[in-house]
Amino acid sequence: GLYDTSGRADYELMAKQHSFLTAISRVRKAATLSENVFLMCSELEPCECHRYKLIGRTLTEVGVDIAHIDKSGNALSQRDVTAQIEKGQPDLFGVGPALLKSRGKYA
Repeated sequence: GLYDTSGRADYELMAKQHSFLTAISRVRKAATLSENVFLMCSELEPCECHRYKLIGRTLTEVGVDIAHIDKSGNALSQRDVTAQIEKGQPDLFGVGPALLKSRGKYA
């Protein structure tokens, strides 16, 4: 499945799913148009959400410029959110394990 043994969503596995890749392709195409594209979620903070951990990371990797809107209405880049999480201490070995799984348990 798409969850680890503790019930947390596994974003690495999700990012490989055909349905996810198809959706990313659609967003990439829409981003080339003159319209703005908005992806909504119920989380108030991007660093706690799949917007950043899965969707934002993937879109950034394929060259789509994105902005996350936080609970105060501020627009934050993917890099801004990463800096908030790392607090000046970047992960020397790539993406940290905490960013590859959901906070909550769903399964």
